[in-house]
Amino acid sequence: MLPHRVPLSTPESRVLTLAVLKRDLADWSWILGRLESRYQVACFSNPDRCLRHIAETPAALVVIDAALSSRELLRAIRIRHEDIPILCVTNSEYPEHLIEARARDYQFHTYGQEDTRRTLLQVVESLVSPRAHRRIHASECVLELPTESGTYAAFQLLDISNQGCAFEAGLDPNGHPFVPNRYFSDVRILDETGVVLSGVDVHVRNVRPLGSHPPGLAPRFKVGAAFSTPPSGTRIAALEILDHEIDILALLTNAMTQSPWYVNQPFLETQGAYCRPRRIDPVERSVTLEVADAGHFDLGDVVNTSVEIGGTRYSFYATVVQGSRTADGDRAFSIRVPSTVRGETHRSSMRYRPAEGQVELIFQSPFGGAPVRAQITDITSRGAGFVVDASDCVCPVGTTLARVTMRFADGVEWHGRARIMSLTSPREREGTIRYGVAFEMGQPGERHEFVERLTKATRPRVTLASDLEATTLWQFFYDSGFLYPEKLESLSVDASINTLSKVLAAPPTLTHSFVYRTRDDDVGAHMSAIKVYPRTWELQHLAGRKQASVSLMVPELILAVCEYMEQLEDIDWCRMFLRPNNGWPAYAIGDYVARLGTEQSADVTEYAYMVLALDEARSVRDLLHSLG
Repeated sequence: MLPHRVPLSTPESRVLTLAVLKRDLADWSWILGRLESRYQVACFSNPDRCLRHIAETPAALVVIDAALSSRELLRAIRIRHEDIPILCVTNSEYPEHLIEARARDYQFHTYGQEDTRRTLLQVVESLVSPRAHRRIHASECVLELPTESGTYAAFQLLDISNQGCAFEAGLDPNGHPFVPNRYFSDVRILDETGVVLSGVDVHVRNVRPLGSHPPGLAPRFKVGAAFSTPPSGTRIAALEILDHEIDILALLTNAMTQSPWYVNQPFLETQGAYCRPRRIDPVERSVTLEVADAGHFDLGDVVNTSVEIGGTRYSFYATVVQGSRTADGDRAFSIRVPSTVRGETHRSSMRYRPAEGQVELIFQSPFGGAPVRAQITDITSRGAGFVVDASDCVCPVGTTLARVTMRFADGVEWHGRARIMSLTSPREREGTIRYGVAFEMGQPGERHEFVERLTKATRPRVTLASDLEATTLWQFFYDSGFLYPEKLESLSVDASINTLSKVLAAPPTLTHSFVYRTRDDDVGAHMSAIKVYPRTWELQHLAGRKQASVSLMVPELILAVCEYMEQLEDIDWCRMFLRPNNGWPAYAIGDYVARLGTEQSADVTEYAYMVLALDEARSVRDLLHSLG
């Protein structure tokens, strides 16, 4: 049993104050506008006034233009406020006096053009947010940093939060002093059970002495570090570029029902806003959106907009042609229809958003605390997203959860392992954290079972047919008209039922059989799939009862089967045969395939077929030759 560790600090709701020192504040108007939406900002162009303000009013951070920085200024800030972080921002090369200050071990942080890992606002947030986030003791854990020789050096962990950690050290893994801004890649944290966090980087933020030391012993320091996630190596399953105006307008029309859209300024990705689409004006070539939270956009802003449709994220740059700050308080604004849209599919399957209470996730953080119970907001067979209170959970990105429980509304549970993949703070829900986890499934057939439970949770009337008797399913085929007299003449009923029994009892590795259950728990529709080639499945045997509700059952069944197959790892291609005169499937599935994109991802071909009477005297080749 893990100890219930006592929090070192708890979240605070107070507004943090930042002091900004810049000679020409107009040059930083884009920075100040976004900082003011989250923090209380005091701006100064005179260093003396800035110093007086710091002495009288405690600040969470001082942001300085590197051109104004000096050793004297840095020393003066420390005298007035010993613990305040200092961030020096430069747009070009670092000034010589700043390099000299670093050489003399002055404590400050920098941000320049070469910092491509994070945006400026992400750096600001990392420097001030640990003061307002929960930290817990973690002295039972060890932090391991990689050395130049390829091994790991261990350091005693002191405390940890979702944003970073503190550990005790003398020298770094290679025998050098720890200095701020130093990055260490691929770090890991271990407890008595093994590795509990891995695959992340740490960025040294501050180094402080740990009191006096006996003579002859090397001094020890408390090193504060922030976690950072390395660039994602997620494989893009598909990439699509739309550059024809009619295709872009059609895409945006489809996206009108996909709410919300996410809009941000390209260099301020942490300060975007969720928006609801209102209308598209093809004549004016504009799209009107409504700001859903506290964000605002001004005339002339260049924004990056993204929306997800069926697992594909579409993004584009556009210009704001009508701002959201109006006299009547309307929060709508308009953007120009883009000339190019980029579509990226980072997930091999689409995400589902279950209703409240449908799916619950229960787990225990390896760093202690009470068990976490969270409602799933979106889920696939590979992972899920959920939102918890910021004070309830400390699980940084890279944390391995040795045991998680997924509890569905019908009481069915799934137990397995998971790994924290992402962590964000939703602006629309203050004081919360949104986690993204990836499931780890190693047992054969485990993912198929999980996908079946997921399908049942999202579409409860569609299930696998494995619990049916073969005779029951055969009778359904007859009642629905799927087995008509001419077909039955060429079949051996006993042999067919015997084969069907074996198919239903077999693991779902080569075949799948799906049924739609009516309110009376009868079979209302049926569809099956068979693996015909490696990673290629064929859908067949679409049948539905002859009743009015078949128009509702069959579409529900087809959608459920498509969603089920999308979640599986052993499928890249899906093949389906339809009679051309069968209107509804030809229309629905043909339209679905058309939406998949280019010929590289989908193909719809119509084949002509005929019935030929053969006798022993004529071969098929001769008959086809005679037909020309």
